[in-house]
Amino acid sequence: MALTNSLTIRTDPLLRAWLSRLAKDAGRTQTAMIRDLIYLMVCDDELGRALIQRLLTDQISYTG
Repeated sequence: MALTNSLTIRTDPLLRAWLSRLAKDAGRTQTAMIRDLIYLMVCDDELGRALIQRLLTDQISYTG
C-alpha cells in the first residue's frame, strides 16, 4: 500500500486564475505545475537563491 502526502493551499480566485494560465502554458495540471516549480527551485540552486533573495529584498508577499 502506497502512502501519499497531501498539501492544501488556500488561494483566492485571482491566484487560482494565474496558476491555471501558467499550468496551461506549460502543458501541466495545476498540481503538477506547483510541484514542478518547487522541484526546479530546489534542484537549481542559483534559481532558488535568486527567488529567495528577490522575495526578501523586495519584501514580496502575495496576500490577496
